[in-house]
Amino acid sequence: MGFLFRPTALPAHRCLWIQALSVGEVTVGKVLIERVKQAFPKLPVFLTTTTVTGFQTARRILPETAIGYFPFDLPFSLSLFLKRVKPCLFISLETEFWPNLLRKLARKGVLTLLINGRFSPRSYRRYKKVRFLLSPVISQFFRVGMRSEREAKWMNNLGFPREKILVTGNMKYDVVFSQTEGVTPEDARKEFLFNSRSIVFGSLHPEEEELAVKISRRLVSEFPDLKVIFAPRHLERSKLEAIFKKSGLRYQKFSSRKEPFNENFLILDKMGYLNKAYAVTTAAFVGGSLTIFGDGGHNLTEPAAYKKPVAFGPHAWNFKEEGKLLMKTRGGFLVKNFELFSVKLFRNHNGPQALEKGLIGQSENRLVLQTNL
Repeated sequence: MGFLFRPTALPAHRCLWIQALSVGEVTVGKVLIERVKQAFPKLPVFLTTTTVTGFQTARRILPETAIGYFPFDLPFSLSLFLKRVKPCLFISLETEFWPNLLRKLARKGVLTLLINGRFSPRSYRRYKKVRFLLSPVISQFFRVGMRSEREAKWMNNLGFPREKILVTGNMKYDVVFSQTEGVTPEDARKEFLFNSRSIVFGSLHPEEEELAVKISRRLVSEFPDLKVIFAPRHLERSKLEAIFKKSGLRYQKFSSRKEPFNENFLILDKMGYLNKAYAVTTAAFVGGSLTIFGDGGHNLTEPAAYKKPVAFGPHAWNFKEEGKLLMKTRGGFLVKNFELFSVKLFRNHNGPQALEKGLIGQSENRLVLQTNL
């Protein structure tokens, strides 16, 4: 988008330029910027993002940092951009490749790094088909940091030298565990206006929503005091309100919730509160993982960091290692559909109260993750 949207005040000197695709990468960027400022307090930082929600989040959580939109990868747009922004180092927090930008930065002698790099099996297969085109592009990076050995091997297969690849783990874990500090279930319950047992369907994609409502309706009929929180991944694409109205089910939206909270269903329609929802919940399902259309799933460690049992679908490719570890330690489990989710969590354990007695090993989740990931 470049300067179609006016950025906040630009750094006056050569700066560190960080590109964060959207909200998730912006939160990672915040941790990175804090560490950079500790080591190099005088180094100016400029952060760009690609989405509107990413831009809004960046302005909210990084009020002292210059923020802008990422430019189009076109020669004219980049020339204009680089006249105003003069980076001494460029860091990308997402596995995206921009031929023109990387070439221009290389010509200017600006080092470029990829941090927190990842591939889904689908994206890797796609990139592999155009390896002969991609290899000269990615060779412009000075170093790359990939999340796992598997992804490091894939980057090497695409033509990037293995000696320049580091396996760094996932920086989002730093964000996850830092977010849990100071957040107590008691304080979080005050935000949600209820004190009963609950489950969270987090980061739901549109194709998962109707199925989640259907199984939740059945669970509430069986456990009348159960509260169900629905957190859409993309608020603008969510169909939850239409689904509830069509079903004749009473619900509240988080943005307009009222006491006493008597309904069983809550739509989390405000950014930045999913973390607290995981803090109050009894168990969670992490979405984007039930179908092939879900982008490979979302962060399984977020509820696990609160010692909560985590369910996820068969397409959580982005968190394959985390899923295996959680299943091995009985802190999480894979389900092929929401019916199995309800059976695993509730019918096999005599209702939601059984979860609080540690029947799925959730009390070890945080320790296991911190030790092994």
